[in-house]
Amino acid sequence: MRKWKLITLTSLAVVAVLAIYFRSRDSRFQVIGTLSDADAAVIRELVQRDIRATAGFSWSLDTLLSPRIAAQNYREYRAQRILWAEVLSPTEVSVYAGTSKSVITTQGWHFTFRRAAQWEVTGSAYWGFAEVAPSGIHVPP
Repeated sequence: MRKWKLITLTSLAVVAVLAIYFRSRDSRFQVIGTLSDADAAVIRELVQRDIRATAGFSWSLDTLLSPRIAAQNYREYRAQRILWAEVLSPTEVSVYAGTSKSVITTQGWHFTFRRAAQWEVTGSAYWGFAEVAPSGIHVPP
């Protein structure tokens, strides 16, 4: 009985640590300029929601028939994160997202946000190869 409790508690602890890790891994991103934590949280949620809607993983007959491809698509979706945000004015922010800064010029997302009463996406773009990437992307160190 005691051994069973130990195994159960250890399993719950591992699940809790993994949940915290996966929930918080996108929590911080580089901000160029001044952006409050509350504004950053709202922008993060809007970016994640937009990426989830366009590139997010979904269950379908294809994913059930091709589990290896489904797993690859899920890993690619989970790798997408906000890389940095540039504050252009107190009411305008430009955000770049992707897998890493090293590949942002060949594959990534760009979002623009404006705030009137609340933050809203005013534009977004995705590019999958360098020829269609926005010109003049300045990748911060």
